[in-house]
Amino acid sequence: MIYYNKKQLYDKVNEFRAKWQMRKAPYDPYEACRKEKRITIDEMPYKTKGVRGMLKIDETGHHILLNSVRTKTEQNFDLAHELMHSVLHASEDRTAFLCSLRITRNHYLEWQANEGAAEFLVPYREFLQDIRGIKESLRTEDDLYSFKFSEAVKFRVSVQTITYRLETLRYEIRQNLGGIAVEDVAVVSNKAQLATAMAALSLNEEYYGKKARKFKPLCVCDDGV
Repeated sequence: MIYYNKKQLYDKVNEFRAKWQMRKAPYDPYEACRKEKRITIDEMPYKTKGVRGMLKIDETGHHILLNSVRTKTEQNFDLAHELMHSVLHASEDRTAFLCSLRITRNHYLEWQANEGAAEFLVPYREFLQDIRGIKESLRTEDDLYSFKFSEAVKFRVSVQTITYRLETLRYEIRQNLGGIAVEDVAVVSNKAQLATAMAALSLNEEYYGKKARKFKPLCVCDDGV
């Protein structure tokens, strides 16, 4: 297994985005898969509840099968997730990745795929700049929801994805709002933040208060560093 901490993973995803010549939002995982050439995409209505999709690897290529029951914006994230498995985990001793909403095994690989997909679709530098540009006008939870909705439209993801991005980037967001330039922001895992008392209040917590407790990360683990 190739190990990436959060910053290294983000850098790797940005290398992929440059390779695929994607310089402006929205970042299209379908286009990225076409440029990888060996990847095929299909969809079907999965009977198993909570299945997002799967990646099957064989001698003919990498084959992604999405859940057609999920919405198009959900499928956009699901495809980015399977794309990350394809480009990051092809060397693993596995021929298939079955991915569901509830992660019960392979937590680290699933964290890489989830966080990699989030960074591919909603790059943290661009996201932080958008937040800094609008923060002074955010006064109520309705204002925050309007911002999340506009970002979801811009990046072609769900509002839920933007909500979780606010959670997983809470420390990076606070650095930038505190005056640190985007290029100088330290990208740090959630575990490291808690271990060193760096944990910051997310914008969800600032505007929603106790109601923000319902917002959980897309994956329960992180890089662990």
